[in-house]
Amino acid sequence: MEADSTEHSAWDCSSVPSRVAHLLSYWMKHLDSGGKADECLVALCSLVKVPAVACMLPAPLTDETKKALEKISDAGIELLAAAETALWDMPRMLFVFRLREAELASPVSQLQHLLEEVAEATVLFKPSVGPWLWPLHEPDVSAALLVCDAMADDEHWAMRIIRGFRILPPVHMAEQQKHIREQYSASTTYVFAWSEIYVQGIWALLIVAIPVSLALSSRPWVLGWESWQFYLLQVIMLLWTMVMAALSRSRRAFVNDGSLGAKSERPTDLKHLAKTRRAKLKQMLAVTGAGNAFAEVVNLRQNPDHWHQEHPKTWTVLSIFVTVLASSLCLTMALFFLLIVMELKMLLIFNWGECFERGCIGPEEVHGFAGFLSMVGTDILLALLINVATGELCKAFAFQIAKFWNFKDMRHRLFCFHMTGALIDGLAAIGVFSFLAFAFLPEWEKTIEASWDDASMCQHFFDYQICRAMAGCSVTDQVCCSGTLFCARAKAPVTQRQNLFNAWLGGLFMVAPFVDVLMQFVVPLLTYWFHLKADRILEDDERLKKRSCCCGCLSGLGRLLAFIFVLDGGVMGLPYVWRGYPFKDPKIEVEADDDYGRKALGPVCANCKKDMHWTKSQEQWECRHSQKCNSTHHSKGETRWRCNTCEQSICSDCHPLSGASLNHLFGPLDQRLLRPFNPIDELKMLKMNFMIVIMFAPINPLGLIAQLLARLLDIHSRLSKLLIVRRRDSPMDNALAHISQQVFGHIILPFAAIWHIGLALISYNTDLWDYDHSLIVIIWFTAAGAITALFLLLQFLAFKLGYYAWGKHQARRTMSSLASTASLGSSLDPGDFAEKDLEDLKHELEADANLAAPKERDGTDPVTEMEMISHPGKVPEVTGELVHQDPAGKASHETAETHGNLSTPTNGAWCCGCQQQAS
Repeated sequence: MEADSTEHSAWDCSSVPSRVAHLLSYWMKHLDSGGKADECLVALCSLVKVPAVACMLPAPLTDETKKALEKISDAGIELLAAAETALWDMPRMLFVFRLREAELASPVSQLQHLLEEVAEATVLFKPSVGPWLWPLHEPDVSAALLVCDAMADDEHWAMRIIRGFRILPPVHMAEQQKHIREQYSASTTYVFAWSEIYVQGIWALLIVAIPVSLALSSRPWVLGWESWQFYLLQVIMLLWTMVMAALSRSRRAFVNDGSLGAKSERPTDLKHLAKTRRAKLKQMLAVTGAGNAFAEVVNLRQNPDHWHQEHPKTWTVLSIFVTVLASSLCLTMALFFLLIVMELKMLLIFNWGECFERGCIGPEEVHGFAGFLSMVGTDILLALLINVATGELCKAFAFQIAKFWNFKDMRHRLFCFHMTGALIDGLAAIGVFSFLAFAFLPEWEKTIEASWDDASMCQHFFDYQICRAMAGCSVTDQVCCSGTLFCARAKAPVTQRQNLFNAWLGGLFMVAPFVDVLMQFVVPLLTYWFHLKADRILEDDERLKKRSCCCGCLSGLGRLLAFIFVLDGGVMGLPYVWRGYPFKDPKIEVEADDDYGRKALGPVCANCKKDMHWTKSQEQWECRHSQKCNSTHHSKGETRWRCNTCEQSICSDCHPLSGASLNHLFGPLDQRLLRPFNPIDELKMLKMNFMIVIMFAPINPLGLIAQLLARLLDIHSRLSKLLIVRRRDSPMDNALAHISQQVFGHIILPFAAIWHIGLALISYNTDLWDYDHSLIVIIWFTAAGAITALFLLLQFLAFKLGYYAWGKHQARRTMSSLASTASLGSSLDPGDFAEKDLEDLKHELEADANLAAPKERDGTDPVTEMEMISHPGKVPEVTGELVHQDPAGKASHETAETHGNLSTPTNGAWCCGCQQQAS
């Protein structure tokens, strides 16, 4: 892919790509005047560093293992560090590898190549227990990405607030997503991009739904035109669902190709930069020390657990049977736990809160604030069960189901794993809410009026009988346990049940999104901090041990919390809680040759752009930034970062990642224990939230405000979650993520239609008992099917029109793709030539060429190439290749190559006008 390789030709540390320099204007105004040039170069070089990988092999090394290491070295891979360690009582050797020379491909492509080479050489010697091979996140890249996310631009404060609330996208978003895509994977960027689109969709829904709900009475009580306000909200919700489902199915809607809006820029003048505090940047760099992330290797081409089948058809039938059986078992378990929480809430409302007697919908009327807390607590418990407990349970079942199918292709196994888990999890949540909406709430039969202490109609309900047996109720006490779910449904009038349903699900609608975000980032972050303080630091500090007798308890508590919320139980298992850290302190191994010498993943030298190494020597040294930090060999000792080429030194204060990441190689081992950042799981959580919004927004439109705030919190914490409390996932394209989005887009439309038509015909129909039940159910599903078919037809027509328009757009951008070969990160539209002076464009191309110093391509000078692009008649060799292309957009679309999220036409079609000019 020519355009892509040209864009990445400056990812060698010997030059600075112009699109990285675009970030410089946001970073450097947050630095002091002193040392700006050095800090600038460090920040820029950090984003061009290629990730490394860690490999753990059994010790001692055999001759075959040493030959494998030699094979790795012959493949152009250098050994950065080697250390002796142990997993529990099993000796291990830890190696850190990186490519010896930078390639033209993106860092994530180089990482994939590195993983394949190391895996091929060491697969026969991998340990049977414990970790084997995982990619390491580059700490400086984490720091640069966090700084980019934290530092605001120089716009007016009102515009910064608007962009912070995602009414408009942030200025740095496209640039940030490009770097995430090229440092991590396309699937990771897919999650970030879809999150941004989803939040903007909630904004659009909120702007329409809130005024409608406030201006009109939206609470229906009968089936008819009297409830048209509520029906209007439902129509708005269905239209919004159709649009968002179409966006989720359209890759072009939110996958940035990395070229739109990335105009060429003049080189940044380092002497004219705004002044501000440097402490914030330094603090962000220091925090990133705990953010090294690692992940397992996932081979997307072949399932490692695949085995040959003698009778594949028989195995397929058996797999279907096992899938149905296991899914039913998991679904039953999830529904059982959710029903227990609902029974608890009903007892709190009707028995503890005396709502049968008072006609209330909550215990607040009797118990005040304590009753309010009890309702919030049960909502949180239900949200935890829906978002965490059932999710993990369904994930475990889905993993075993996907493994049992014995797919040969790993992508098929991952798709089965993700969709099975999402389907079971979704059915569990839908099942509970559907029971409340279509069994507890509707008036299927006319409710018999009875006194509040009469429970004679509840004698045959199983939950009533179980509750009375467990509570030891007296035979004469009819009120005891009369608040159980089925008994409350039989006794409470329909209006009270409707108010209870609205209040209950409305409260859950407000609470669930915050619980989701808290459990995914805030709680793991606090738990990880407490775990490090209580476990690692208390063990190292003898003074704290003597000062408190509770240190042992705190250490065990920290391990338990970390095991629940942060750590990957598959690495160390439950014994970690009482045995402690599973790895032995690594000991750096030093050999006579420098291949095993003490090397580390340090900063990049500002002069020669080479890696600096953590060095210990008795020679005198002075920090490069000594005018600020006053660090010398007298104050900092013999260890510092040192460049072997320039012989310059940097102290640990100026590069604070050293102490947390590389001290005895604790960083790779610590972060290997973290749970991975799985983009597919992140998408599943967004799908669940999307489904809850569809179900409850018309019932409680004001809850959209809480949903929006929770999604904003999720967006602002997602990058920190990726870099700090989760380890790195394996490189993966966005094909699997997009397929799951497409399937979800097809499923959510009929579900939304069935749900909302059911609310109107069944749930909020107080005269339901007076209708023919069979007829109304037939009308229910027939109308839902018709609406679904209409929405799918509209989506089909929209995609066809969009496909045609996109083809024409790709044809217009053909000249732009040629222009991008002359500048790094630039996308010059020929339509802009009429608006810009040609001399200015020449200066811009010269600036980009000087800044990036790319390799010459066929001896073509950028300025000469600019003139060729500006005058199509002067390039017959190019037009000759393209004149036979299909002038329609379809040819451009079919010849486009996709690299992750990057979709750039390599030989796109000319439009008709350009063909005539060229000929």
